[in-house]
Amino acid sequence: MTTDVARAPCTNYEPPDLRALLSVFLSVLLSALGGAQRLPRGCGQGSPAGARCIFCASRFKSFKFEFTNKKRDSILQETAHEELSLPKIWLRAFTPEWIYVLRKCLIDFRLGHGAFPNLLRPRSFSEKIQYRKLFDHRYALVQFADKFAVRDYVRQRLGDDVLPKLYHLTEDPDDIPLVRLPGRFVVKPTHGSGWIEVVHDKTLIDLDRLEARCAYWLHTNFFYTAGEWAYSRVTPRLMFEELLEDSEGGVPNDLKFFVFGGRVEFISVDIDRFGDHRRNMYDRAWNRLDFGFQRAGSDRPMPPPSRLEEMIRDAEILAGDFDFLRIDLYQCGERIVFGEITATPASGLEPFWPGGTDRWIGELWKMKR
Repeated sequence: MTTDVARAPCTNYEPPDLRALLSVFLSVLLSALGGAQRLPRGCGQGSPAGARCIFCASRFKSFKFEFTNKKRDSILQETAHEELSLPKIWLRAFTPEWIYVLRKCLIDFRLGHGAFPNLLRPRSFSEKIQYRKLFDHRYALVQFADKFAVRDYVRQRLGDDVLPKLYHLTEDPDDIPLVRLPGRFVVKPTHGSGWIEVVHDKTLIDLDRLEARCAYWLHTNFFYTAGEWAYSRVTPRLMFEELLEDSEGGVPNDLKFFVFGGRVEFISVDIDRFGDHRRNMYDRAWNRLDFGFQRAGSDRPMPPPSRLEEMIRDAEILAGDFDFLRIDLYQCGERIVFGEITATPASGLEPFWPGGTDRWIGELWKMKR
C-alpha cells in the first residue's frame, strides 16, 4: 500500500538570498581570522553557544594561525597513498578546514541539487544538513562518526547485546590475526563511511591485497572526501567484526530510522546491499511511501520485520534529545543488531525525489540553533 505524503509546492528550493550567502561567507572568514578554524577541544562542554558552533563569540580573539609542522607532516603522511600532485598536498596543509567545509556546502551542494543552499534560513532537509556541518560542532558528532567510539554510546543505552561482535581492533595494517579470526568476518575503518571488506572465507583471502587496502584506508583522511569536520577528529583504526546474516544466511536488510525530535518519522530500507542494491521508504506503520533517495525502489513485496516495534523503540532511545539523527539497525534472525548513527546522511548532497520531498522532510526537522 502506498501512502501519499503532503508536500510543499513542486520546487525543492527558493532562490538563495545572495545577501545571506555573503553574510555566511563573511562570518566564516571573520571566524577564521579569529582563530576559530579548528574546533576548540572544550567546545561541547561549555556554554550552549559554544557547544554548537565553532563560530561562537568566545572565539573572536586575536589572529592565531594554527598551521604547525605536526599538521604538515601528518598531511604529507596521509597523502602518501593518494594520487595527489605536490601543489595539492601543500594546499591541503596550509588551507583551514572551514574552507573545505564551505566548499562542500556550497559548490558540491549546487552540483547535486542544481541550486545553492540557503544557509542562514535553511528549510529543506538537505539545507539543514549543510547548516549542521557548518555550525554544529558538538563532540557527540565525533563519537557518532567514530565507528568504534559509538559502541560505548550504544552500550550505555541499550547494552552489549545489540552490538556486533568485535574480534580485533588495530592501527597497524599488517596486524591481521587470521589465525584468531573466524572463517567469515568484515573489515572496516573507524574514520570513514562506505568502506568495508567482506570476507566470506578466510582461507581464500588475498592477504597482501587486504593489507594494502587497509593501509590506504588508514592513510586517507575522509574529511577531504566528505567535507565533514567530525571525520578529521577520529583516530584511524581498523575494526574486524562479525559478518551479519539474516535467518536464511543472506545479507540482512539495512533499516535506517530517520528520527526527528525523538520520534521515528519514516524508515529507509536498503535491500541486497552487495548485489542489486535497492531502497524502499516506509512510515513507522510499514506503509510504503512514494518518494525515493539515491537508489531506485524494489517492487517486490516486503513484510515488516517481526521486531519492528522494538527496533523503533531502540532507534528513539539512541536518538535521545537530538533534533535529528539517523539510526541504522539490522534484524538477524530474531536478533536486533546496531549498525551506525549518522548525523548528516549522504552529507546532504543527494536529492530526494519527487520535487517537494526535501522540503517536507525539512519541516519534520525542528532544528535547535
